Amino acid sequence: MFDDFFLALSMLSRIRTPRIKRIDYGKSVIFFPAVGYIASGLVFLIYYLSSYFMSDLLSKALSFGVYYLIFGFFHFDGLLDVIDGFMASHKDREKTIKIMKEPTIGAFALLFGFLFLLLELVSVMHAEYGWIFFPIYGRASVLLMMEFSKPCSDKGLGALFGKIKVYQFILGMCTLLPLIYYWETLIAGFISMLISFTVLKIASNKKLGGFNGDVLGATVMLTEMLFLIGMNIVL
Repeated sequence: MFDDFFLALSMLSRIRTPRIKRIDYGKSVIFFPAVGYIASGLVFLIYYLSSYFMSDLLSKALSFGVYYLIFGFFHFDGLLDVIDGFMASHKDREKTIKIMKEPTIGAFALLFGFLFLLLELVSVMHAEYGWIFFPIYGRASVLLMMEFSKPCSDKGLGALFGKIKVYQFILGMCTLLPLIYYWETLIAGFISMLISFTVLKIASNKKLGGFNGDVLGATVMLTEMLFLIGMNIVL
């Protein structure tokens, strides 16, 4: 169990973990939301401590920036690759995959990425309650994609995880139960997960025939942004 947790933590963050003796990507998926809890805890800790000597807005900006450095950069890179590949005018699957694998990003992805971060940051700064939970729902949304979609190929990160089993999906989602006390965030979280999953499943099936690692990263990012916007609307 600890190997599965540390594998999930090493895949979804920059945190160094103990040596993993047994690697099982499928079972590690169960702990994806748990990694989100760790990220949320870090965001809250930095926000809480820095609020003693910074304004509320600066404290939120600092915690958000640290979050991206440790937990979000990998997923954000996947989002930009998806924008690059999916927004191309051609419909050839192999060309789309080739574009997504390129180390550089296009002008449109650069502009979209800037506006995306700006919208997230503004949403964080104006949210008054529950915003620190955004990493949890972002990582839980990956379970939806893995359970109700399929990998686009037998290679790459998407293939490593593949289509997870029903019990893995249920156990992973059960980690959200402690948040039932914060019912407003739970509603916003599930709506955000469903929207991001639906949009990216349709787009990835059309462009790739299924999901890959970049699509999984984009799912995390889109869910987080929609959740933060939702917390501003609800509250």
